[in-house]
Amino acid sequence: VSNRTEDPDGIDNNDIFIISVMSDNPKENLRQVTTNEGSDGQPSWSKDNASLTYTTITRPDKMWYATTHLATISTSGGEATVLTEALDRNISNPEFSEDGREVYFELQDFGKRQIAKLNLETMALTIITEGDVVARGFDRLEGDSFITSISIP
Repeated sequence: VSNRTEDPDGIDNNDIFIISVMSDNPKENLRQVTTNEGSDGQPSWSKDNASLTYTTITRPDKMWYATTHLATISTSGGEATVLTEALDRNISNPEFSEDGREVYFELQDFGKRQIAKLNLETMALTIITEGDVVARGFDRLEGDSFITSISIP
């Protein structure tokens, strides 16, 4: 993730790049994957290495009020798919499921931070942590089992 604009101190636009570390000159193999005008970040590889899931801001003109969405893109490039455009909530820390059919992430909702998942076939959103909690960070175990740090007001 890098801001390679002409004015990186004045323009908040990070993009995702892939680079081969096996090359003698890695800069020659630097390949930009995302081209969104807003910032893209927190990339996570699919298990088959064919796709990335990541966070994206599609409305940089909103500045501090811009919603951070969930997106996917092929690692070979192409058009990104924004998965949560209709969801007016910020997401963070996306991660593909083992079978690649779902993406797990943290979802901000009215002062709460839940762990959620989105089914990529049906686009069904499921909140995994219920109630008035703030979940920060997670490691997936099996299925919908997690280790996370939770605060309960």
